[in-house]
Amino acid sequence: MKRITLLSAIIALVIIGSVFAQQGRWHAKQAMSGKANFCDRIPDLTDEQRAKIEDLRLKFQEVRAPERIKMQKMRLELKELMIAKNPNQKAIDTKIDEIGKKRTEMQKQHVAHRLEIRNLLTDKQKAVFDTLPRRAGKRSCQSRGMRGQRGMGW
Repeated sequence: MKRITLLSAIIALVIIGSVFAQQGRWHAKQAMSGKANFCDRIPDLTDEQRAKIEDLRLKFQEVRAPERIKMQKMRLELKELMIAKNPNQKAIDTKIDEIGKKRTEMQKQHVAHRLEIRNLLTDKQKAVFDTLPRRAGKRSCQSRGMRGQRGMGW
């Protein structure tokens, strides 16, 4: 009788644990896929605030997309310079400086964008906003934990 009770308790714990684990994966997938709306994480947003934030986000993406493409192109150019048959140190250094300037410019744009959003919020909302991750998607996951390394068993 004790064995049946113990076995039942273990089975129940396994089932409950797997349900909670699956629920956690679902929420993580929602956040990663972009289905979890950024505004949903900030409490008590008015419809007007949501609309303004969405407008700012879209404008920022329009400006940022070509900048990201330029950055990728510069990184490819740097890679080509580095794998050349006879790499030119001066040209590599110049390209690194260009990339650094572009990265600084992009970071300033990002901070300006966040400050624009922050200016739309109440003090209570700002407290939550200030704790949100700076980046969304895959990069925010790689910035913590394993830092892009494979997990156990790989």
